[in-house]
Amino acid sequence: FVREGEKEGERLRKKSVLEDLAASAHGLEVVELHNVAPGSRAFCFAGTSNTNFGPLALPVELGSVGAPGCWLLTNHVLVHDESATGVGSGGGSATFDWPVPPDPQLIGGRVFFQAIVVDPAANALGLTSTAALEATVQ
Repeated sequence: FVREGEKEGERLRKKSVLEDLAASAHGLEVVELHNVAPGSRAFCFAGTSNTNFGPLALPVELGSVGAPGCWLLTNHVLVHDESATGVGSGGGSATFDWPVPPDPQLIGGRVFFQAIVVDPAANALGLTSTAALEATVQ
């Protein structure tokens, strides 16, 4: 994978405690989540689209379901969950390892990642979301 970068723009910036989603390469896509409460449950989603999720046009603001300021930015094809480790408020992080099959047909394909963190105090829905990350298979 090659990191294409985080999505920019005011509507995609998160007000949550999450601030970074980063990627690295070499047959294993490693997505890191930072600035979450230690012990928090985090879910990282890998998707194939940042324009639609079934019949929904993306992005979708989640305020109507109780998470104002949070956005759904990618469809969810695969999910990986982890508990954040670390110390101190916002000092937690989680690492999500995504194996990449050695299939030449995947080269040039785009994958979109987004994390959702369980945070009961954040809002009525009890979730926060990160910005999206786009990666291209190399």
